[in-house]
Amino acid sequence: MDHTVKLWEVETGRELRALSGHADDVLAVAFSPDGRRLASASQSVVKLWDAATGRELHSLSGHAGWVWSVAFSPEGRQVVSGDAQGTVKFCDTSTGREQRSFSWPQVKVHALASAEDGRWLAAGSWGATVKLWEVTDSAEPRGLSGHQALVTAFAFSPDRRWLATGGWDATIKLWDVDSGSELRTFRDPQVRVLAVAFSPDGRWLASGGDDNRIKIWDVSTGRLLRVIGGHTGQVWAVAFSPDGRWLASGSMDRTVRLWEAATGRAVRTFETSKKAAPSKQD
Repeated sequence: MDHTVKLWEVETGRELRALSGHADDVLAVAFSPDGRRLASASQSVVKLWDAATGRELHSLSGHAGWVWSVAFSPEGRQVVSGDAQGTVKFCDTSTGREQRSFSWPQVKVHALASAEDGRWLAAGSWGATVKLWEVTDSAEPRGLSGHQALVTAFAFSPDRRWLATGGWDATIKLWDVDSGSELRTFRDPQVRVLAVAFSPDGRWLASGGDDNRIKIWDVSTGRLLRVIGGHTGQVWAVAFSPDGRWLASGSMDRTVRLWEAATGRAVRTFETSKKAAPSKQD
């Protein structure tokens, strides 16, 4: 909420650089698959950066409201962004030009996920809406019904067979991507689920919630394997390292924490330097 994007060195926890250029709160960030570019989202704008130098490459305008979510296509040629007005835009990362868009009137797009092969895209909203569609298909997105409240988290499994969604109804749902059928429900009583992520081998699912904790689930059985505590604020982001050894989490306590995924052991804490201000996002 200080309008910057921060880059950190994982091994030491040292802050490498702060990227300045946004005029308002930064609500989402994503690395390109090759790690060379970084996308960040704010009020009506998505920015593309050179990750190595911090140089701003493109400023992608066209959204009419707060941009809540951003993701790269698997090959890195497109950046996909969703806003509070119900619009999802696809932009070319090399030119910054918009290629196409979808619009869902009165639906606030809060979360996006792209399958690794680029075939599927999923989006969720401030309603209980889940949308799933084939990127190359001109047909309307498929609606997945089952959540009873706001859907805030999405993740495709590494093999692209499953989609995990988390919501404020204290559930995580596992869906079959091809059929759209619900396979399993993970229940976390009285906890709003804010983030989900698959391990690289697809065996585990990590979730973050408003109880300030991280949960690790067995995907095949739905069993809760471990609970990781340490944050003092809601956990809004979780991500596994590519080798599956580490798990990173981001929280409203203004820290990013690194954990050993197999044990839940705390490894390192990255602390931001400024206190978060009250949010102004719609």
